[in-house]
Amino acid sequence: MTTLPWTGERYLPWGEDPVTAYEHWHRYAFAAQFAAGKRVLDLASGEGYGSAVLAATARQVVACDVDEKAVRHARSKYPGANLNFIVGSVMEIPLRETGFDVIVCFEAIEHVPSPEGMLHEVKRLLAAEGVFIVSTPNKLEYKKIESSNPFHVKEYDFEEFQGLLSRYFKQMRFLGQRVYCNSSLWPLSASNRGVVSEHLLDRKDAGFLLSNVEIRVPLYFVGMASDAGRLPEVTGTVLVDSTNSLMREAERIQKETAAKVSAREEALAWREDLLKQAQAVIASHEQALAWKEDQWKQAQTAIASHAQALAWKEDQWKQAQATIVSQEQALAWRESQVREQGRALEFLRGENERLAAELNAIKSGRIWRAIQKVLRTRDRLLPPGSPRRALYNRLTGSKP
Repeated sequence: MTTLPWTGERYLPWGEDPVTAYEHWHRYAFAAQFAAGKRVLDLASGEGYGSAVLAATARQVVACDVDEKAVRHARSKYPGANLNFIVGSVMEIPLRETGFDVIVCFEAIEHVPSPEGMLHEVKRLLAAEGVFIVSTPNKLEYKKIESSNPFHVKEYDFEEFQGLLSRYFKQMRFLGQRVYCNSSLWPLSASNRGVVSEHLLDRKDAGFLLSNVEIRVPLYFVGMASDAGRLPEVTGTVLVDSTNSLMREAERIQKETAAKVSAREEALAWREDLLKQAQAVIASHEQALAWKEDQWKQAQTAIASHAQALAWKEDQWKQAQATIVSQEQALAWRESQVREQGRALEFLRGENERLAAELNAIKSGRIWRAIQKVLRTRDRLLPPGSPRRALYNRLTGSKP
């Protein structure tokens, strides 16, 4: 048997969402009450479960779906002498025989680009007294749950849905459908089963109280349309899940949620512990960083002090260099002076030697004797210490 993948376009009975199951199965259970002993056409039959529900009481059911894989799956899973699955579009239904007593089309009219084309095909195949049962989401409420469905071409509010059917059928009835929580009270004897009465319960700030005001808002519209003189009287129906799947699913979700909350709390506690450890590490790192910053500041101060000392030493070195240069210059000047003095001394020595030679020459000659004679004559005529000698010395600038 072929297994269909979940795409979101069609309902599959093995899905885990009980609410969706209630919605789809209830529609087929409702339609089945009009199918007993009738020729029925199920449009957009999908997985085939609903066609099988109709075939349980109908004389003949033809189920049509555009997906060939879905049709193969349905043929394999729901074999039956009065049930035939065919491949075809609701816009061009591949059937020549007409006169179907009941045609059903659940959750498909919003998928087609031309609902008028589909309704034209329904009118072609429906018997004169036949009934068309169709459902579609209530656009205003559906968008609150699912803002955008990629498989929907056009969604309808009630006036649009009613106006569409009224252009093709003379008689119409409408029902609203939505899954609500309820308590089931039923007769234990099968012979006593009959019309189910409804009691509406409302909850306000003051608590629960019974209400006579209809406050339910349909999530889906179910329409019955026909050209018959009169449509059958219908009452609301209730689908009872004897396995209580919704409650069990709610309990499962609650347990899973509680487990997730507990796991998240544990994870949060673990993360908080990690956070505390990380904060302690950060604090330690901050202290180390502060110590390193203090060390860096001290190093900067030492570097600045060393730089100042180096600058002072460089200045002292420059001054010493200048002093050395100055001293070298003075030494060079002194050396030059010494050399000049040496040269002058050598010159004076030479002059002294020359004068001594000349003096010796003079002393050895007549000039010297003449001078000596003059000096003796002077001393005789002008005796030393006499007034005439003192006058002579002043006039001649001679020494006494």
